Amino acid sequence: NVAVLGAGLMGAGIAHVSIDKGYNVILRDMTSKALSRGYTQISKGYQNYVKRKRITTAEYDNILSNLECQTTLANFGKCDMIIEAVFEDL
Repeated sequence: NVAVLGAGLMGAGIAHVSIDKGYNVILRDMTSKALSRGYTQISKGYQNYVKRKRITTAEYDNILSNLECQTTLANFGKCDMIIEAVFEDL
């Protein structure tokens, strides 16, 4: 199990690669809006796989079932690795 803190471009990319490798992924961000953008980025990537016939629709559904999006730190205790990919506002 992998958790990714930050659902921006980099966090969503890390989550996507982790899902590709068979991990269950928790994607966490501060707001639902940010989580939605990250989920959409990941989902579109897999939709392209379906269009190119790299995966089936059933595989698409199964793959995305390995992704959990949340705004809390719930279930982080179950994770083997936590990756921080938070936007830095200096």
